[in-house]
Amino acid sequence: YIYNDCYANSLCLPKSNIADHKWREDFKNLLIEKGIKVVAFDNIASLSPGLDENSKQEWDPINQWLLQLRFAGITSILVHHTGKSGKQRGTSGREDNVDVSIDLVRPADYSTDDGCRFIAHFSKHRLPQPDLSLITDTEFKLVIKNGSCEWSFGNVEAETRNECLRLLSQKYQQTTIAEMLKKTKGTISKWKKAFIHAGYLKNTGELTPQGRMYLLECGRED
Repeated sequence: YIYNDCYANSLCLPKSNIADHKWREDFKNLLIEKGIKVVAFDNIASLSPGLDENSKQEWDPINQWLLQLRFAGITSILVHHTGKSGKQRGTSGREDNVDVSIDLVRPADYSTDDGCRFIAHFSKHRLPQPDLSLITDTEFKLVIKNGSCEWSFGNVEAETRNECLRLLSQKYQQTTIAEMLKKTKGTISKWKKAFIHAGYLKNTGELTPQGRMYLLECGRED
């Protein structure tokens, strides 16, 4: 089901407004009546006109309503904008009762030619320890293949390690690599030792035949 404001207006239904108590109650009843288990709100700013984004007090009634939906067995997905700082816009109180928060982050080497390309980063999560490997940073890119759009994706940490190996083989200083990849010098040093141990890199810094083949397979070799 899609609650579209343009269509709702043609039926003389009120505009979506999660800041309005009556609309919230009517919408909650509609969700329960239809047996909806997952609902997405896109987006917070558009759906709460006149609300002071920085006021936790003004957000509290909406937060309590979202908790009511949770207790009714309904999962809520909230789409929101980030500010200039890269963090979610407005009061941080919005995330107090959120189980999972995902930021879409621009890759450090992003260019406009890349189009739709971003990193999905879990900035908050409530997961058991065994499941933490499921929420590693993942890079997504929308690509066109055979006239249709498909998602290409990969593990960010693995891609960063591969880039580190390439830069080491090109004789970049470890301090420079750390700055380029936004990692600590200790991490770069640890990765270098691992590359040598795996047989990808010589002690002198040159790639081994195995390392060259590995980068070719990863698409990292120049």
